[in-house]
Amino acid sequence: MARRVLLLLLSLTASLSGQTAGSGAVSCRNPAFCSTGKLQHYVGPVDSAEQANQAFSLTAWDKELIVFAETRLEQAVHTLDRYRRAGYGHIIPVLVDSEQCQAVVQLMASHGTSRPGLQGAAGNVSCGWYRTADEEGNRFPSGFEYFRHEVGTTAWWRKWFTVARAVSLGYNVMSVDADTLPLGDWYGMVKAPPASDYNMISQAESTEALNGGFTYIQNAAPDGPVAYLLYEGMHRVVRWAENASALVALSPNLIDEYGGVDQEDQTMLSDVLFSCLAGRPVYYFLLRTMGDDAAGWAKLGGREAWMEEVQGEALYKMDVTDAWVNPPLADLVWGDPYPPTQPPPREPGSGRLALQLRTGELRMPHAGGRWPKVYGGYLFAPAGPYTHAYRQAFRDLGVPLPPDPEDAEDEERARATKPERVLLTSVLIGGPLPDGRYSQLGSWLEHGWFLYGRLGHWHLHLNPPYTGGMGHVHAGLPPGLRLDQGKALALMHSGHHNWRLSARLSRSPARAFLATGGLNASDAAAALTRVVAYAKPAFVRAAQELARVAAALGAAVAWPAADCSSDWVLNPEYRNLSKPFRHSIPWVHINTHYTVSPFGKSLDHLKCEWTGFAQRGCLASSRGEIRPYGILAVELDHLVERHRRWAAGAQGPGPAGLRHEYTLRLQASAPGAAAPPPRSTDFQPVSYDDLVSLNADVIKLTAEVRMPYQWGAVLWLDRLVEVAGVLPPSVAEQVARLSADCPGLSATVQASLGALGALRLRAPGAALPLLLLLGAALTLPAASATAGAPVQDPVSSVRLQPREHAPALSGGGLALAPGPAHAMAEDKVFRSRRLLNGNVQVDVSPNQPPSPQAASAGTAAPGVSVSLEHATVDVDSKSGSGCVNIPGIGRVGWGGGCR
Repeated sequence: MARRVLLLLLSLTASLSGQTAGSGAVSCRNPAFCSTGKLQHYVGPVDSAEQANQAFSLTAWDKELIVFAETRLEQAVHTLDRYRRAGYGHIIPVLVDSEQCQAVVQLMASHGTSRPGLQGAAGNVSCGWYRTADEEGNRFPSGFEYFRHEVGTTAWWRKWFTVARAVSLGYNVMSVDADTLPLGDWYGMVKAPPASDYNMISQAESTEALNGGFTYIQNAAPDGPVAYLLYEGMHRVVRWAENASALVALSPNLIDEYGGVDQEDQTMLSDVLFSCLAGRPVYYFLLRTMGDDAAGWAKLGGREAWMEEVQGEALYKMDVTDAWVNPPLADLVWGDPYPPTQPPPREPGSGRLALQLRTGELRMPHAGGRWPKVYGGYLFAPAGPYTHAYRQAFRDLGVPLPPDPEDAEDEERARATKPERVLLTSVLIGGPLPDGRYSQLGSWLEHGWFLYGRLGHWHLHLNPPYTGGMGHVHAGLPPGLRLDQGKALALMHSGHHNWRLSARLSRSPARAFLATGGLNASDAAAALTRVVAYAKPAFVRAAQELARVAAALGAAVAWPAADCSSDWVLNPEYRNLSKPFRHSIPWVHINTHYTVSPFGKSLDHLKCEWTGFAQRGCLASSRGEIRPYGILAVELDHLVERHRRWAAGAQGPGPAGLRHEYTLRLQASAPGAAAPPPRSTDFQPVSYDDLVSLNADVIKLTAEVRMPYQWGAVLWLDRLVEVAGVLPPSVAEQVARLSADCPGLSATVQASLGALGALRLRAPGAALPLLLLLGAALTLPAASATAGAPVQDPVSSVRLQPREHAPALSGGGLALAPGPAHAMAEDKVFRSRRLLNGNVQVDVSPNQPPSPQAASAGTAAPGVSVSLEHATVDVDSKSGSGCVNIPGIGRVGWGGGCR
């Protein structure tokens, strides 16, 4: 007999709030660019010019292409699905090999033809790959024929190589990472002023630099500055990977411990961006990696002189430009102030909307035969076979290459090349506005999850007033899950996760949950045999009791969603409002700074997933074999919705008499008798023996697992339950194991919450500190301890120490000095695609020693001392300002970094 498993849920109401946006149906953002199901397709290698030309021509829609690269099948398929469901079928992924591409094509085809109305999202799927070995079968050392050794993330270089070739051939190209998604009418936004005036639109990593996760190129000349930027960004790395002797001569810090160059795509592209702004070659990010090499800086005339020259001639050439948006596009734009809590003012009569944009003019760089030391001098060795092969790949396209900045004969052509324009999205500019908000420029075009997604603007099925054009789930996710799981959870909450596609990828609907993905189909179904759901929880204590019930019945736990009107879920300034109240987007009243993440199929049925349970240890055991503990509230909503589709016959009939929902008995009377009033926080005691014996019939009825329909039965609890008395040793051991692995059930949680307020759903000031979930010792200022509000400039230094799985910090510890006047001490460049959600240790030192009274709970202290295994850290690579986000507690910032 399959192991008896019970999924226990604390929900605030027995009604469901399922997601509908991720069902698989195509919803075109713009009819003029709706290409899904209307194109031919290409599946094959893209190495040669002929292959690339064929791939681009068969995939493009009106000369528009979308390109991404990926090594993971699941992420690739979901990315394709999100874009194709938005109508953007003109997308080609660059994957590892032919086998992976064939798997993608088969998955997309079977997904689309399995249910009525989904055929438009399948078929006509393009996919390409680059060879990883030469004609004799010798594997390239880096897996990519143009690099002598591996540099950064190979997949991203494959993407940019593809994008650069397509732009050289005259295509408009959207270059994206796999964690992006269409939201609004992107093409309608960029084909009208003011965005139509710009040839390159890219997400900002800082006020000047590029984030490599999203870039759009339109109307760029094949031999113009934008084409040069794309070509040269990889060209430099090819040359340095082949021969880094010129870098070694300047500073040994410019190469890694293996004697090669180690640079990521977005830093190299940013360096070429700065070159185009300056009109001459610039190596800003590269040279910053010299760090504290005084001898190296002396060769350039000193670090300060170098910084002043490069910033003045390159970085500071980026400008803030005034612009107007005309109707009807103005109706879709939320303006510059962040968050967009009110409609932006419009010009009377015309209805125009005034905006500002972060922009720059790109000129074709040329050295003019001069390589001054203040710019780094000449940093290249003679070209070898790798460099010649890279250049030849572009010559084979049959289009003119951009002028060579090192060739004196190309200087006149470079100076005569028409300038092009760049626009950066999602750029924070200046201090607070009179109403306390900030100017976030260009975010209406593209932005990240943390800025707008967590506030409801990505919940398209809830009809937010504004959405923006494109989204990027690249940063600001609560720690506790793997990065890919955290991104998937954000898409689940916002309604963009395709559950049916996940089931096909997993080859079982029971494996489509975070806790069961590593199991085979039968074990996953057995782990989710039954689900028990509460109707009226008191949250933390109820979760602890449910864990005891789960252990008593050999169960897994389905973790609860919170009432989004509860005081501890709200930001402090909203806690005195009468409850419950109607929610609206943006839900700035809800503390989405790593405390909760709202979801639901309507604003009236909004639920808040507590990030305290979105932790790996709460979902499955990490010791030895995979042992699922439970699922999250948003996953349970999907499960129940799936059951009800089965019951309605939407996926075919099940066995006669099969039920998926029951109500558990807690006393020797009919189920539901004498139910307590709504929002009662009284716990009804029930012994282990009574719990098992009273529900023996239900346990027996749901014991057998029969795929695909007979698993995951929901057993509702209509009141709060306390498992009274002593548990059998094996059950007690299971409770202890779960409590130890799941931070949300830590005994410290209950003790610490006692100092903040009663352990009740509506407890004033009970912030449910996830700090405790991470096993940290903390002394916090009073405002930060319960409010989740930023605490600016309380620290004198922050030190980040890499943990076991922190590739972004593999170079060692990093000391940061606060304030805009100081650069980062070791000049490490933080890239949000790598750093955020890494496992790091964070030590924050206060400006002043804590007072003796600071040791007592709830006493205000002048600073904090934190040591966490997980933290989300945002650092501005230019100013040195930053923000440490402590989940469920608040934020600690320096240099204005928590704005």
